[in-house]
Amino acid sequence: MGACKSKQNKVYRKPSDAMLKEDRDRNKLFEENLRFIQNVPLFARLHPSDVPMLVDNMVTKLHHAGTTIIREGDRGDEFFLVRESQALVYKGDVEITKLRAGDYFGEVCLMEEDALRT
Repeated sequence: MGACKSKQNKVYRKPSDAMLKEDRDRNKLFEENLRFIQNVPLFARLHPSDVPMLVDNMVTKLHHAGTTIIREGDRGDEFFLVRESQALVYKGDVEITKLRAGDYFGEVCLMEEDALRT
């Protein structure tokens, strides 16, 4: 096995197949999220060089059917993008709309300090 030392005097070791697969999966997800964000109208005014930074700071969360994501009156500090499937929006017990892939919600609470979910 070959090895070399860096300027920090650390030994380089060839990455394992598992590490390479993990890197490939992470890169694939980044590329998918980048393409997705580029198609969301809200982000159209961002400079193209800012979009990868936005994507790099995104956190992917999986929500199962029937899960409540936010409630009216809650303080908001998160912004949500619907990447796939759909999200149902209720006002009280009445369904008022369905959000689909590419839709988003929660942006008002990020733009207004101490805003409550409406």
